[in-house]
Amino acid sequence: PYSEATSQMIDEEVRTIIDNAYTRTKELLTERRHELEVIAKELLEKEVLLQDDLERLVGKRPYGGQTNYQAHMAGTDRSETASEVK
Repeated sequence: PYSEATSQMIDEEVRTIIDNAYTRTKELLTERRHELEVIAKELLEKEVLLQDDLERLVGKRPYGGQTNYQAHMAGTDRSETASEVK
């Protein structure tokens, strides 16, 4: 059980985190509007996009590929692509 003051501090901090995330999301969508529209158009045509489709449309991820969690924890950091999973 928290005191009323502690509860209020937690609520304020959560609100700050949410507000910052909302602002950053709006900024990203504005900055990347062209890519968003390209992806939306392709989704209307294909309904499903795979990683290869996204790379063709907007390029590779600027921060690297997705890491398998277990591999990361084991120190091997090996990414899995759709073709490797098959």
